[in-house]
Amino acid sequence: MIKPRDGACKYDKIEELAWDYMFVGSCLTEEQDAELKKKWEEAGGYNAIPWWKFIMENVKIELDVK
Repeated sequence: MIKPRDGACKYDKIEELAWDYMFVGSCLTEEQDAELKKKWEEAGGYNAIPWWKFIMENVKIELDVK
């Protein structure tokens, strides 16, 4: 799950970070986006969990420093 480390972001509720998670989702490849949306729909779509929160819970960020 992508979640800001303590003290890295100022927010009262995790919902305040929805825009940030939508940005993360926009960085996925078209294939990754399609796969994630399929899984989201299988999980019940928006009626079960908002898209940004599904991104938060199912996307990982990898550091690629050379």
